[in-house]
Amino acid sequence: MSSGIASLHKILKDETRRKIVLLLNDKGSLSYTELMDTLGIVSTGLLNYHLKVLGDLLMKNEVGQYMLTEKGKLASRLLLEFPEESGQRGKPKWWRRFWIEMLIFAIVMSSIILAIYFLGYIDGNGVYQGIISIFPAIGFSYMIQHVLRDVLSKKKQRIIAKTGYIAGGIALGLGTAFFGVGILFRVLQEITGEPLLHTIFWSNGYLVFSLLIAPTIGAFLMYRFGKKRRFRTANYIPDP
Repeated sequence: MSSGIASLHKILKDETRRKIVLLLNDKGSLSYTELMDTLGIVSTGLLNYHLKVLGDLLMKNEVGQYMLTEKGKLASRLLLEFPEESGQRGKPKWWRRFWIEMLIFAIVMSSIILAIYFLGYIDGNGVYQGIISIFPAIGFSYMIQHVLRDVLSKKKQRIIAKTGYIAGGIALGLGTAFFGVGILFRVLQEITGEPLLHTIFWSNGYLVFSLLIAPTIGAFLMYRFGKKRRFRTANYIPDP
C-alpha cells in the first residue's frame, strides 16, 4: 500500500501531470489536440512523455479521447482534497530566472543576426529565418529545463551533472590545446616569421596531444573539481 502511494506521489509531483489529471476530471474526456491546446504545451514529445508517465491513471474511450481510469479518479480526488500536499504552488522556482536568461539570449542573438545583416553577409530572408529560429530554440530549452528540474529523479540529475562536468572538461581541454594554442602560434608566427603552425602545431605529436591527451586531462580535472562541489549545477542541487 505504501509503495503504491509513493509511486502515485512520484507521478503527481509534476505540475503538468497534475493539471492533466484535474483537467480530465473536470472535462470527462479530451482529445490529444485538446489537451495540448488547453495546457499550452507546444512540444508533442513533452506531452507524450507525461501521458506515458501517467500510465494506468489514463485510458482512451471508444473515439480515442483520453479519460481517467478508476485509479486516475482516485488521484484526482487526492489532488482536490489535499492541494497543498500535492505541490500546487504556482510557478517553479527556476521559472523566473529561466525567462530572464532567455530574454537576454533572444536580445543577443537578434543583435548578432542584425549585425551580420548590416555587414552584408545575409539578406532580409536570412534575418527573418534567423529571428524565427530563436523561438524553437527557446521552446526546446524550456523542455530540457523542465525535464531536468521537475521530471528526473535526484539520482538521474546527479548522473547528468557528472556527465556535464566531464563534457565541459573535454571541451575546455580541446579548446585550450587546439584553438587557444593555435591562435597563440599564429600570433607568434606573425611576429617571429617562424613557421610554427606547420612545424609544431600541425605535427602528428601535437595533434595527438590536442585531440586526445588534453581533453582527457581536462575531463579528469573537471571531474575532480565537480566532485569537490558535489557536482552542483544550476539544474542539480545536492541534498544537505
